[in-house]
Amino acid sequence: MSFSTETNTSKYVALLVNDRSESRVLILNLSTQPTLSSSPSKVATPPARDFISLRCEYQHLCHQLLSKVTFNPKDDQFVCTSGLNEWKVWRLDDGKMKPA
Repeated sequence: MSFSTETNTSKYVALLVNDRSESRVLILNLSTQPTLSSSPSKVATPPARDFISLRCEYQHLCHQLLSKVTFNPKDDQFVCTSGLNEWKVWRLDDGKMKPA
């Protein structure tokens, strides 16, 4: 799992899911949204907390086993995948992971 640098209120999370002979890279949009405040009451209630939503933005199937996925620390639109005899840089564009 890898996290991107925070931009505005969104942050990306990269997950790597391995099967026997292939890997799937999932890029999730991790965003926090404030909860709606309820009307004030006389009963003590815990403070409202933000909730987190996850949405799959990109996914890519690689037909070989990968061991690591990381974001470019300066530009979170670039992702690097690596494994045995494999090292690729990908650009996140239009809902797809394209070779950079």
